[in-house]
Amino acid sequence: MADTKMIGNDFFLRLKVGDPLVTAYIVCEQSSELSLSSEAITVLCKTTGAWGEIIPGGSKSGSLSFTGAYLKDPTSPDLSAFELIALLGTVQEYIWGGIVVGDDQVTGSAHVTDIGISSNTNEAITFTATLTLSGEPTASKVLA
Repeated sequence: MADTKMIGNDFFLRLKVGDPLVTAYIVCEQSSELSLSSEAITVLCKTTGAWGEIIPGGSKSGSLSFTGAYLKDPTSPDLSAFELIALLGTVQEYIWGGIVVGDDQVTGSAHVTDIGISSNTNEAITFTATLTLSGEPTASKVLA
């Protein structure tokens, strides 16, 4: 079986927002990163000296961070930097990954914990945001 290679342009972050829930893309998303970690539990005994042993069972955590440029079409359902401000402190469902059937994706819930907006002279307005994962993420394939 041939390897399938993807580039960053093939992965998108989407949030399910509103009532009823609709899936919205991030306007002019430029980059995104999923970060997962597991805490290591070190066990030290008098017999092991300064070198401990690692055992499984530490807490797990993760975050999704992303950047974008401020670009808003009033008729677009996509989320701009300023619309993300209203989501600060809320838990949202997310989908991060490809959009074509068979592509990899990660889904779950996340707390919108950080938003920053930058406006520099003679540059596009940009924003950054971080979602802190709430619960275990699910890796799957995009279905039809």
